[in-house]
Amino acid sequence: MIKRTNKTLEDVVTKGIEISLNGGEFLAVSHMVNRGVPNSVIARVLYQQEKIRNCDLSVIQQLQA
Repeated sequence: MIKRTNKTLEDVVTKGIEISLNGGEFLAVSHMVNRGVPNSVIARVLYQQEKIRNCDLSVIQQLQA
């Protein structure tokens, strides 16, 4: 499992996932881009969920519950 060592990045990605799940996909991308999240990470967490990290998947599952 890949673990993010940057807590700020972790928080930004988690918030981006939450925004996306609430119907704000464009806002989620904008939120993450403006805070320096690499495009490859944004694409993976929002559009390639078969490649998503386990902890990001658990965030999605918690938010959808």
